[in-house]
Amino acid sequence: MKWLKDEKGVSPVIGVILMVAITVILAAVIASFVFGLGSKGPKSAPSAQLAVSDGDDTLSATTGNQSVFKLMHNGGEAVKTSDIKVLVYNASDAVVSELTFDGSWSDDEGKLTSTSTDDTLNPGDIVIFNEASGQQFSAGTYTIKVLHMPTNQFILDTSLTIE
Repeated sequence: MKWLKDEKGVSPVIGVILMVAITVILAAVIASFVFGLGSKGPKSAPSAQLAVSDGDDTLSATTGNQSVFKLMHNGGEAVKTSDIKVLVYNASDAVVSELTFDGSWSDDEGKLTSTSTDDTLNPGDIVIFNEASGQQFSAGTYTIKVLHMPTNQFILDTSLTIE
């Protein structure tokens, strides 16, 4: 009979363990919905090593159509040019040029242009941006950002001194 009295304590312990296990599982399920772990979120921006450098030409006030800067893809994933926007900011953080690709690079401000018509920026590719016809681009320090539009993330954010 003594043995049967000791068995009474086993049932409450098992009940508590089961309630704790159910609570932990329920909390994990709720957390996955709250933090979005169970759903597909937005894709991340391509992992590309982009860089910019000063153009080959020295900008001057007397001539136009000079090479302003180069955008180079040094490695990583290929990037669809229609998915990116190249933003050029001056020293006071005002947008000087906003370049998008639609078969060719175009700038709403009409200051920069490029002859590149590639719809994909692959490792090893270089895109040279020039002054648009009749435009003068001032020498100075600029911030150049490359925005991946589908994810709204910057692939490149750097400063460049253009001479």
